[in-house]
Amino acid sequence: MAAVPAAARTVLGARTVCVRSCDGYVFPLGRLGARSDLPVHEAACAAACPNTPTRLFTLGAGETEFDRAVGLDGQPYRSLAVANLYRTKRVEQCSCQPEQGVAAPLSILQDMTVRAGDVVATEASAAVVVPARAGGFTVVDFREARGLSRRARRDIDAKVDVVRREADARALRQGVRRADRALRVRVAASDGFEPGPLPIDVEPRFGAVRAPTRVVMASPFVY
Repeated sequence: MAAVPAAARTVLGARTVCVRSCDGYVFPLGRLGARSDLPVHEAACAAACPNTPTRLFTLGAGETEFDRAVGLDGQPYRSLAVANLYRTKRVEQCSCQPEQGVAAPLSILQDMTVRAGDVVATEASAAVVVPARAGGFTVVDFREARGLSRRARRDIDAKVDVVRREADARALRQGVRRADRALRVRVAASDGFEPGPLPIDVEPRFGAVRAPTRVVMASPFVY
């Protein structure tokens, strides 16, 4: 992000709003604690509307009307050519998400809003944000993150339930392997690999075609 122009330094507000450049659609972001937080708010603005260009504006303390926002260059929102255009006209190819499908989510490694110690849900578990030696940060599975207390690990697992799910999955795989080995041993021990008993026949009902009935049992493995 470029340095904030001197003209804008006196108009930075206490809150930020995001403006969609194609039709002026405006929505709130959050409170601006310091000027150094502007890159984070700009990144959040772009991530919230990835399918079209956006601009960051600010609102003064106590201001409630979004169209009174001011840009980082000092330009009032109301002076934009597209100010409030979204209220009267639908602009083609102007939406935060593609009309067909959803835009790819921002990678957590590109998210400037995360902080060291944040817990991030993953597809199969949960990860903890930790500083990287080369600068920036990375994410590590919560079970491998250094400096995380046992209580914190238990609290995280209570929410994602990954330890129990993985234990159940291992038990299921082991049970299937044991059953498979037992079956092969029984077949190999039989005389000449004779076929097992034929399926049990039952009387047909309601004129149905006579056919053998399969006899099955519930799996003893719970997942």
